[in-house]
Amino acid sequence: MRSSSYISELLIDSVGTTLLHSIWQGLLVSLLLALVLYMVPKRNVQLKYWLSVTALTGLLFWTGYTFNQSIFISSIPSTITNGDLTVVTVPGESYTNSSGIPEIKALITQHVSSIKPYMDTLVMVWLVGVLFFLVRLQGSIFYLKRLRSTGSRSVSLIWQQKAERLSGILGIRRTVELLESKLVEVPMVIGHLKPVVLIPVGMLTGLTAAEVEAILAHELAHVKRYDYLINLIQTVVESLLFFNPAVWWISQTIRKHREHCCDDIAVRCCGNQMIYASALSNLGAWSLRPPTLGMGLFKSENELLMRIKRLIYPQVGKQNVKEKYVPGIILLLTVICLSWYSHRVQAQLMPQEAAKSVMLTVPQVELQPDP
Repeated sequence: MRSSSYISELLIDSVGTTLLHSIWQGLLVSLLLALVLYMVPKRNVQLKYWLSVTALTGLLFWTGYTFNQSIFISSIPSTITNGDLTVVTVPGESYTNSSGIPEIKALITQHVSSIKPYMDTLVMVWLVGVLFFLVRLQGSIFYLKRLRSTGSRSVSLIWQQKAERLSGILGIRRTVELLESKLVEVPMVIGHLKPVVLIPVGMLTGLTAAEVEAILAHELAHVKRYDYLINLIQTVVESLLFFNPAVWWISQTIRKHREHCCDDIAVRCCGNQMIYASALSNLGAWSLRPPTLGMGLFKSENELLMRIKRLIYPQVGKQNVKEKYVPGIILLLTVICLSWYSHRVQAQLMPQEAAKSVMLTVPQVELQPDP
C-alpha cells in the first residue's frame, strides 16, 4: 500500500505540471479562436459566441485530460521485469510522446524538472488564488440575493403584463419577476431557476415606453439563453484557471458576444434598432459596473458606445470571398492537421507497445554450454 506522502507528492507534481502545460495550451486555443473569429462574418454574433464558449470548454477539458494523463503516467511502475530482463520506462517521455504536441511538450518538460523543487510553492500559490476567487464569487452571490430582497419593489401591473407579453414572444416558459430597485444603476438579470429582472428607479418614467420595452427585451433575452447559469459556470472556470491570461481573454470575448446576441434579439422584438440605440444612449447616465454574476445591460461607457455604433452602422451587403470560403478552409486544414497528428502519435506508440509486448512474452531461455 502506498504511503500518504507518496500520494501527496504525486498529486502536487501532477497539479503543478498541469498548471504549467495549461499556459501554452491556453495560448494555442486563444490563437486558434482569434483566427476563426476574424474569419467569421461580423454580423454572425451567435456563431462567434458559441465558438468562444466551445474554446473555453475545450481548454478546460484539455487541462483536465493533461492532469489525468500526468497522474496516470506518474503512478505506473517505473520498471517492467520478466525473468532476467528488465525494461526501464521513463514516465515523462511517455507522457510527452503520447498526448498533446510532442515538440512543445518536450520543451516544457525540460523546464518542469528545473521548477520541480518549487512545485510545492507553485501549487500552494494556485490554491490560495483559487480560494480567493471562489470567496469573491460567493460574496457576489450573497450580494445578488441582497439586491433581490432589499430596496426593491414590484412594478405596476401594466409593466408586469408587458414583461409577460415579451416573455411569450421570446418563448420563455418560466415566470420572470420584474422589480424596481434603488440599489442598481443599470438593468440586470439575477437568478436562473427563478429569474428576476431588476431595473433602476426612474427608468420607467425617464424613458419612452418603446425604449423601456426594448431594454426589457434585452434582459429577457438573457433569461431565454440561460446566460446567468452559463456565466456562473464561466466564473468558476475563471477561478480555477485565474493565472492563465488566455482564459480571461476568452471569457471577455464570450461576454462581449453574449451582449451582442441579446442586442440583436432586442432589436428583432422592438423592430427598430434606432429605438434600442436611443434607449442605450439614454441609459448611459446610469453607467456603473454591475456585480460579477449580474447580467447587467453594460459594464462600461466604452462598451456601450461600441454597441450603439454596431447597431447604427450594421454590417450590410453580400459576403465577400473571405467570409464565404476561408472558414471552411480553416476547418478543413484543422481536420487534416488533427488526422496527420493522430497518425503520427499512433506511429510513435506502436513500436513502443510492440517492444513491450515482445519483452513481456519472450520466454526465458537457458543457454547450454557447448559439449
